Amino acid sequence: MRAACWKGRPLTDEKRPWAEPRFQTRRWITLFHDQMARHGHMRWTVQGDSMVPTLPAGAEIDVVPLQGAPPWGALLLFAKGRGAVVHRYVGRRGDSYFTQADGHMRPDGPLEAGQIIGMVRAAWWNGEAIWPTRAEPMWRAKWLLRFQWLRARRRLARWRR
Repeated sequence: MRAACWKGRPLTDEKRPWAEPRFQTRRWITLFHDQMARHGHMRWTVQGDSMVPTLPAGAEIDVVPLQGAPPWGALLLFAKGRGAVVHRYVGRRGDSYFTQADGHMRPDGPLEAGQIIGMVRAAWWNGEAIWPTRAEPMWRAKWLLRFQWLRARRRLARWRR
């Protein structure tokens, strides 16, 4: 077994720049939940372009606590690695939730319920409301159909091998 290295030097778990102990992630998830319990919602700024065209980089989102199972196609804020991610809810298998970015071809790996911070209620960009729109039910159906189509395509490709 080879030890992890950074710039040619072996590293311990504490010195890995990409590693963060799980308890720290749980700690800030707890802080998010406390914030939402106190105020009923939380504001967050989106970084990155994985959710374009729904949420551009720099969009501000309003997150509310998740009550029960999320509706299909809802935008969820969840903990992943060292940060928080907003992706669309596309399915559930057992206790695992599955999400996918609007700009990606494949879904994310399974999420535990404890990783979910909340559900996006609204989004603004440059002070203008951009989500949800009147066409949201149509867009939600479009993204879910896209997910199912890509899933069927991947299965067919595996079957042909």
